[in-house]
Amino acid sequence: MTGPTTTATLADLMPTMLAEVRQTIAHKAVMRNLVDFYALKKYSGTAWKVPKLATLTAYALTEGVDMAQAQIIGTSAITITPAPKGVQVVITDMSTDMVQDPRTRQKIIEAMSNAMTKLEDQDLLGLIDGFSTGVPVSGGSGTNLTQDLISASYATITGNSTEPAEAPYFSVHHSYSIEDLGQSLAVTGTYPVPKGISEDVIRDYHFKRIANCEVFGTGNLTVASSAAKGGTFA
Repeated sequence: MTGPTTTATLADLMPTMLAEVRQTIAHKAVMRNLVDFYALKKYSGTAWKVPKLATLTAYALTEGVDMAQAQIIGTSAITITPAPKGVQVVITDMSTDMVQDPRTRQKIIEAMSNAMTKLEDQDLLGLIDGFSTGVPVSGGSGTNLTQDLISASYATITGNSTEPAEAPYFSVHHSYSIEDLGQSLAVTGTYPVPKGISEDVIRDYHFKRIANCEVFGTGNLTVASSAAKGGTFA
């Protein structure tokens, strides 16, 4: 055969070029740092309880009259039942020996850790759907996130007559909702945007605090029918 010898001709002699293995980029978990975390000890049972004392009532007294309003102090408990979670990858000895990059095993371990972190975040975010009070009361799905809604949710949890929430306060929403919030805060038009919150929002799209709440955006919230439910809590 006549002609030049090319890389195609010597294809069977060419090594495969591989870059360093990379992780698939995932959303950062936000919820773990916003909630109370308790490490359960061995032999502590299948259910974890947080006992609470009921509210007592104080009475006005009359001088010279013995007080006779003895109260029974009631109790209640928040019960949490832990559930096992896991991720499994089976790697044969042969496949390990054949992989060129010695860091592949470590990368796989990191991927497993990322999977557990994502599942934990999604489980915590899923609790938002069970919040008993919605803002706005009417409107529901399809309502764009605005500063007014975060302010209303803050007022709702701090003004609760039964048990108001205590600081710090957090407001977590889907990244798509954060975009709606940015549009409502950083209104642009004919005139230049002056220095201040609107300029910061347009430039960074980062909201440090709104209505005394630290605001977080995440892509780990479930989107159903083009809507994602966020929440404000303490």
